[in-house]
Amino acid sequence: MIESQMVPVIVPGDEVAKEAVGKLAIDEIPSGLIARRLQTYIVQLPAKARELLLRNGHASFVRPDLRGDQFAVLHNMSFYHSEMGLLWEDAEYLALENSVI
Repeated sequence: MIESQMVPVIVPGDEVAKEAVGKLAIDEIPSGLIARRLQTYIVQLPAKARELLLRNGHASFVRPDLRGDQFAVLHNMSFYHSEMGLLWEDAEYLALENSVI
């Protein structure tokens, strides 16, 4: 049996999620309160997949100085499809493709 650690990525697909992500920058709002608001916008994926998204600029941690690595937010919404979910497999390929001028 192969163990795979699953980690969260927030997919801010509507205004409610975008507003909650914006509140991550406010020091006075507890992380737990924001996490509960974002619960329905979280997608679990393998740790290596999240690292691929982070490394290629498709996601980032919001306010890591305040929140640590708790809130990884997807910035490139082209990786998320409502019927198929988060398609992270092409994260590295698309990063290379976008850098060619």
